[in-house]
Amino acid sequence: MSATTATGQAQPIETSDKTVACNGGGGALGHPLTYYTFGDKKQIDCRYCGQVFVKK
Repeated sequence: MSATTATGQAQPIETSDKTVACNGGGGALGHPLTYYTFGDKKQIDCRYCGQVFVKK
């Protein structure tokens, strides 16, 4: 499970990886495992849960 801010939103996850994966972090209550590739982007938002991934 991701840490959340005071407003209840998930904190961005910083990574140096080219590809990230998100499953919603809720086990059976999460969402399908989804992979995202940064390409030339600096930030990716999961289209299921809104988790933000930021490239270092």
